[in-house]
Amino acid sequence: MFSGAGTGTYDIDVHVPYLTEIQSGSYVVMDVEYQSIGSMENRKNCNYFLPAMRLLTSEVSNRQSSHVTVDAGTNAIYQDLKHFPQVLSHQGLSYEWGV
Repeated sequence: MFSGAGTGTYDIDVHVPYLTEIQSGSYVVMDVEYQSIGSMENRKNCNYFLPAMRLLTSEVSNRQSSHVTVDAGTNAIYQDLKHFPQVLSHQGLSYEWGV
């Protein structure tokens, strides 16, 4: 048995003739970082798998014209300084850490 692994290489591994098993299991928690690794067909975005979880949060303050404060902070969303969470409900909005 010869095994290949990795969500990021699942579409490459299927072309290796001697592989008998593919262990690409972490796609089930597809997050922004995983989507940004790309795939063979789309080098900028892996869009074969959808995120497994969405977080519903509420606006708790809008005292600035360019920012709002929501009730989902670093305890609700893992911090990655390169890959920020996506705002799905409103086009053009982005999530930032403690501006």
